[in-house]
Order: sequence, then structure tokens, then C-alpha cells
Amino acid sequence: MKAKTISNLKKAAALILAGSMLLSLNTAVYADETADETAAEAFDEYPHPRVKDKLRVGCIVMDMSSDSFTQEMNQARRECEHRGWEFIDGSCEGDDAVNDAIKNLINQDVDAIVLGATSMMDAKVNLIAEAREKGIGFYSNDNAVVDGVIAGTSLANGVAAAQMMYKIGNDYHWNLSGAVIVENTQLSAERGNVAEAMMDNVYPNFRFLAEENADNSNLFYLQAAYEYAQTWLQQYGDELGLIFTIWDGYAMSAAEAVIQSGDEHGETTVVAGMGGGNDVWKYIRDDTPLKYTYSQPFELYTHNMFEIIDQIQCQGLNPGDEGCDIAYPGDIIYSEGMVTTMDNVPAVGESVHAVFDYYGLDPEDPDAWFNWPEGPAQPIVEDGTEDFASTISGE
Repeated sequence: MKAKTISNLKKAAALILAGSMLLSLNTAVYADETADETAAEAFDEYPHPRVKDKLRVGCIVMDMSSDSFTQEMNQARRECEHRGWEFIDGSCEGDDAVNDAIKNLINQDVDAIVLGATSMMDAKVNLIAEAREKGIGFYSNDNAVVDGVIAGTSLANGVAAAQMMYKIGNDYHWNLSGAVIVENTQLSAERGNVAEAMMDNVYPNFRFLAEENADNSNLFYLQAAYEYAQTWLQQYGDELGLIFTIWDGYAMSAAEAVIQSGDEHGETTVVAGMGGGNDVWKYIRDDTPLKYTYSQPFELYTHNMFEIIDQIQCQGLNPGDEGCDIAYPGDIIYSEGMVTTMDNVPAVGESVHAVFDYYGLDPEDPDAWFNWPEGPAQPIVEDGTEDFASTISGE
């Protein structure tokens, strides 16, 4: 009896030892799986986004036919590949699909979401909160910043619009009457309001005539811009000297309307847009009525955003910490572009980075972000779309 009891005790001890070893093994495996993720102190009403060595970043834009969105997404791919992160393509077609794209990335449990320019950001606050509660960082690239967005990168849109209006006004001796095409976005309000204000009783011969909103039309937005321009040309005739648009897509549409009116080179009516890129640069280079754009550094916006993501979600920094580029949650990092005219429009084959003088003092620096070899090829100025006019109807 005593021997049997001792034997049973030995068996029990062996089972306990085996169980302990198995538990230790499972714990070690789990630790290996989560070793790159740590907790950090919250800096707003949400948990601090996950801090990991290798991130999975979902990027959303709503129109991959746009030069600006293509530039942003290609730079995001470069950033992820260079940093050893996983890039998740969340691109969609149209603003109506953005909410579903955000939900999809949340369901994929990405570590960070970068949202490109879209409208109705206030309507996305609940989705952003859902992502943040799960530890997903949420960032706005050239987009409005609302509650829950950790950081934004953009253009100082009102400043840029003012710079362009000063250039146009000075070129035409402050003797123009103009109309403005806008949309329902924050950047549109910043740009359009400044342009209208500059033409409203500031200079006696620099006059504001009309405004139309492309989002308020039942037509495809490019077709709406085309028809607004046509209507103004018929209504105001030679009095209409300028059509200012808050985006180059509208500008190219308006330029086509001016061309169809018989003013092929903008001798009576000039058009201005904002954005930059191959298509609009071609319009300017070809001496169409589209004479001005404000070229934006979309790659720089994106690089600045990924630097912030690295600081918050790899280094574990909080806004306001030394070494963090943002001072508080929702802070925006602004970059400057340039007013582009026939005098400085980039040549086909030139580096887009050279256009914006990103190179600084050392264009050959192999460690500089504009020379990273990973991801899509670095952007080169191309000749632009041969037949943009066919896209105006939404075909």
C-alpha cells in the first residue's frame, strides 16, 4: 500500500512537471508571437495605438485615376517596403465607398489606417473611434482632421490659394473678374473662400462674379464643372477673365469649356486649379486656357505622415515628446508647394522630386527618403493624358 502510494505520488509529480513544461512552452511561443508589441501610455481619450516593430498599414484613397492619389499610394508603398512594414491597399472608387473601405481595414485588424482626401469627415468619427478603441492608429493624409485622428499632413490651403491669387492678380494688373468652382470639403472652403475674398472689394478692378458647387449637381462632378464654365461664358462673355477652381480636375474641365467656346489659348478667360501632376502640367505646357496650378508635394505629405506613424507606433512616443513631430493629438504638419505657370512648368522626363526641390544640399544622398530604392519607381514627370476631355462625362 505504501509503495503504491509512493508510485502514485511519482506519477502525479511527473504529470505536474509535464504540465508545467507545456505551459512554459506555450507561454514562450505566445511571447515570441507578441514580442514586438508593447503597451504605451494613452495620450487622448483612446488607448495608445499599438506599438510594434513591424506594422501593417492600410491606406485608403478614393480615385486611383488621380495623379495626387497615385503619388500618395506609391509613396506609401515605398515607405512600408523601406521600413519592413506590410502595406494594405484600401483604395476604393468614390467617396461613398470610403466608409466601407475603413470598415474593411478595421476587420483586417491593421495596425494603422491612413486616409487620403475625402469629404464628410464628421460622418466618419464613429468609425475612427471604433478603430482607435481597437488600438489602430488613424491618420489623415492631405485630409481634414476630426476627433480620433492622431495627426494630419497637408498644405496650408488658404495660404496657397492666396499665393496663387496674388500671382494671378499681379500678372493681370489686378484687372480681372472671376468665378469660382468649389465642393463640400474643408480644403475647398479654405481655398475657395480665400479666392473669393481676394476678388471681393479688395482691388477695385479685381471682381468676384459667381460661385458654383460641383457636389450640389446631379451630374458627374467633372461634367458639372464643364457646364458651370459654359454657363458663365455665355452669361458674362468677355467680362469673365478668370475661372478659379479648388482642384485641377475642375480646372481641366473648365479649360475644355473655354476651348470649346473658341478661346483656345485663354486670351480672354484663364483658368486656375490646385493640385499639380502630369495631366494639369500638360495643359499648362500646351498653352491652353489653364494657365495656373498650385503644385502640391504629395510624396512629402506621405513621407511626413509615415515618420509620425513610426514615432507613435514603433518608438512608442506621445505627441509633445522630444523627437515626435506633432505637439498634440490632431496636430497637422504643413508642407509648401509652388505656383506653377508656363514659366516653370516641369519638363517631361524630369524628376518630380526635383520639381519641388526636395533634394536640398545633397541630391545624391543614398539615405535620403527621396532616393530610397524600395517600392515603385521614383516619380518622373510624364506627358499626361492625351484625351482628358473624354473623361469629363464620366465615361
